[in-house]
Amino acid sequence: MRAVVVAVFASVVVMSMASDAPGQPAAAPAPATRIGYIDVQRVLARSAAGVAAREQLEKERAGIQKEMDGRRQELEKLRDEIEKKGPLLTADARRDKQEQFERKRRDEGGDRSLDVAQRPKKAW
Repeated sequence: MRAVVVAVFASVVVMSMASDAPGQPAAAPAPATRIGYIDVQRVLARSAAGVAAREQLEKERAGIQKEMDGRRQELEKLRDEIEKKGPLLTADARRDKQEQFERKRRDEGGDRSLDVAQRPKKAW
């Protein structure tokens, strides 16, 4: 931000010097140049449109978070089922459950913290 202000100031100085070419009568002094900036964070925090946009984003975020929590619980339930019933299932049934879990985990975004193969086995 500071670099932009400095660059604008420098260009104003250069343009004012170029207009004072040697051999020409001095022109009337130009009115003072005013430079301002916009604090976008402040505008978003205080304007009605900014507040409405933030509320809309929060609603969307809450909905997505609720959906993701539901999917995570579903994955944890499936993982627990595989861990508890795995020894009792046939090899094909266990493989099907593993594939179902892997497919859902991949669709979820690849959360490695739920990976059954990497979790330490419980000593019973």
